[in-house]
Amino acid sequence: MEPHAVFTAMHGEGSWEPSVVAPSLELFRECLTVFRRFAHSRGSPVELEANPPSEDERMHFIGRIKELTASEEEAWVFWAVQIETDPEGYSG
Repeated sequence: MEPHAVFTAMHGEGSWEPSVVAPSLELFRECLTVFRRFAHSRGSPVELEANPPSEDERMHFIGRIKELTASEEEAWVFWAVQIETDPEGYSG
């Protein structure tokens, strides 16, 4: 069976541009699990302020997401935006 990619289409000031978030539904679930671990104790602005992620935590998160979405080169950018990280700093 062919995997079904998961897409998003963030809307800006023009057209909707769909992009892949995960190359399959199973990998999307794994990305959500990684995201849930990253977000633990950061579920609200107050918790986030009390427990901001370190640069190492951000790098680990992005690295793991890149591993999971490797077949879709730019899928990790969606996840970087979710943790309020500028993807430009993690392009390597």
